[in-house]
Amino acid sequence: MRLLEINSVVNFGSTGKIVSDLALYAQHHGAEVLVCYGRGQAQAPFALYRIGRGKLNFYEAALETRLFDNAGFASRYPTKKLIKVIDQFQPDVIHLHNLHGYYINVAELFTYLAHHSKAQVVWTLHDIWPFSPHAAIMALDQNKVPTTILHHSELSLYPQTWFWNRKDHNYWRKQQVFTQLPPERLHFVAPSKWMATLVHNSFFKNYPVAVIYNGIDVQQFINYLQKPLYQSHNGKKRGLAVASVWNNNKGLSYLNQIAHLLADDLQLTLVGDLRGQHVDEHINAVGAVPDIAQLTQFYQQADVFINPTLAETFGLTNVEALVCGTPVITFAAGGNAEMLTNQTGTVVPRGNLPALLTAIKQSTKNDVIAQLCQQQGIKFNKNKMNESYWHLYQQLLKGN
Repeated sequence: MRLLEINSVVNFGSTGKIVSDLALYAQHHGAEVLVCYGRGQAQAPFALYRIGRGKLNFYEAALETRLFDNAGFASRYPTKKLIKVIDQFQPDVIHLHNLHGYYINVAELFTYLAHHSKAQVVWTLHDIWPFSPHAAIMALDQNKVPTTILHHSELSLYPQTWFWNRKDHNYWRKQQVFTQLPPERLHFVAPSKWMATLVHNSFFKNYPVAVIYNGIDVQQFINYLQKPLYQSHNGKKRGLAVASVWNNNKGLSYLNQIAHLLADDLQLTLVGDLRGQHVDEHINAVGAVPDIAQLTQFYQQADVFINPTLAETFGLTNVEALVCGTPVITFAAGGNAEMLTNQTGTVVPRGNLPALLTAIKQSTKNDVIAQLCQQQGIKFNKNKMNESYWHLYQQLLKGN
C-alpha cells in the first residue's frame, strides 16, 4: 500500500501528531508513506514533502483570506507542484486532514483527485471548515449545520477576513469542488459522534462517514505518574486548565472569572501559550509545558481539570487528564465530552458560568475516582485509533 497524507502541519499540534502517528503505524505495517504538509520545518522517520517553500506562499494565501475571504483557494502554484508529487508517488490511499491553513488550493487539488487520480480518499474532519460558509469552528448553534453566517462577528473567527464577506459564494463553491469526488471514492472520518451527525446533515449527506475517536500516547503519561495515583493534599482545591494556545474560544474569559470568584477556595493553574493575553491575578499561568513528565505532574496533582472550551470536535486534553486520574468539568460544546462518563466528569450547558462554578465546588477526587478516570482515559489510546484507520484503508482497497 502507498499512503499519502496531507495536513497543514506534521509533528505539531493535535492534528500534526495524529498525522505522524498514522504515518509511523502504516510504515511499520509495510506501507510506503509520504506526508505532505504546509507549514514549519519538520523532520520524521518517514518521507516528507513541504508544500510551498518559504514563507511567501503562506503570506500570500493569508493576505487573500484577509482581504477577499478566499481561504483554501489561494496557493495555486504550490498546489500544482504538489499534484506533480502525488502523480509521481501514485498513492493507493490519500488521507486528507486540515486543508485550511494558508498552504493549498482545494479547487486545484480536488479537480486533480476527481479526474486524474484513482486513489481512494479518506478525509478526517477535525473541524467544520469543509462544509461551513466561513469559519472552522461553530460560533453559535452547536448542533445545526451552518449554511450562512448568522452574525457579522463570525468573520473575525479563523480563517479571519477583514473586508469582503463571500459566505454564499464560499459555501456554494466548496460544495461544487468537494463533491466532484463520488461517494465511492471519498470517505469521511469524524473524530466524534457529534461531528458525524453534522456531516450527515451537510451537503456531504450522501457520503460514507465512520467515527474514529482521536487517541493519545497513553503510555508516555503513565510512565511518569507517581504512586499512588491519587495524591492527597491539604489546602485549596487545585484546578488545572490546559491548551496549546489560549483564546476566548478555549474559554479563557471563563477561567478568569472562575479564578476571581473562587479565589478563596480554588488554586487555578493555566498551562499553555497566552500570547500576551490578560489573566486574572489569582491564576498561576506557567506557559507552555513541552516536557511530558512535568505536564503529567500538573495533571496528576490537580483535583479537577476545567475545560470551558466553546467549540471542540473532540477534547484530547480531557483524555490526558483522565489518564492521569483527574476528573473533568467541561461545557457541552461539540464532541468535547464524548469521552466522559458520569463517574469521570461533569458536563454543564455551554456558556453557563453559574453551573460551571457549582460543578467545580461540588467536584470530588479520591482513590476510586482517580482509578475510574484512568480506566476511562486508557480507552482512547492512539493504538486503537491507528488500528481503526489501518482497517479502513485495507477495506477501501479490497472494495476498489
